[in-house]
Amino acid sequence: MGAGAISSNNNPKAQRGDAVGLQICTVKLEGKTPLLFGKQVDREEFPKEAKEGDDDYEKRTWRERTHFEMNGNGGEDGPLYVPARAFKKLLENTAKYKSEKIKGKGNRTWTANFKAGISVEADMVLDPPVLKSEVKGMWRSVPSDGKPGGAKRVKRCFPIVAPPWKGEIRIMLIDPQIKKDKVEEYLREGGMLNGLGMWRPQNGGSYGRFAVKSVEWEEVEF
Repeated sequence: MGAGAISSNNNPKAQRGDAVGLQICTVKLEGKTPLLFGKQVDREEFPKEAKEGDDDYEKRTWRERTHFEMNGNGGEDGPLYVPARAFKKLLENTAKYKSEKIKGKGNRTWTANFKAGISVEADMVLDPPVLKSEVKGMWRSVPSDGKPGGAKRVKRCFPIVAPPWKGEIRIMLIDPQIKKDKVEEYLREGGMLNGLGMWRPQNGGSYGRFAVKSVEWEEVEF
């Protein structure tokens, strides 16, 4: 072995062999339009009470449309959050919407890369926290079957958080073909083009738009 060579016996990374360096970014977001929650209320988990009408049932259960963390005592009045999968789909849908071709890959776009090569590590808890019991509601007349243009309409209440709602997410970059600036680009554009939650821009609405306030990258071994 030459004088300048490094023995694998003294190199921790070489000894592990299977360690892979991955890029993770911590992103701070700020909502620019109201965030509307629309999770379906499970009728089996929350059945109607005896002689309870549809309006009374709606008044009792509308906060179950939120995503919320259980509080420290196992109760159901924890802070609201946006699921990690919502950000994952936002990035995928932005890549699909733009249909930007990868240089040197013919007609291949970034869609498949963002579907398989990006991971959002955890849900985004709203900051400052908004408890389930404190969230405001917005009443609207909507189609009873949930389909646009439905003839029969009913009153529904949707949990709503006014801007500027804030939060933080962590995105793991798995696919080495995807560069860091491409992740940031699609996240920023997705915040305006697609948005989050009910009635977001992706579906023709205007709720759930956000801006990226800061991005910090680090490399971790996986």
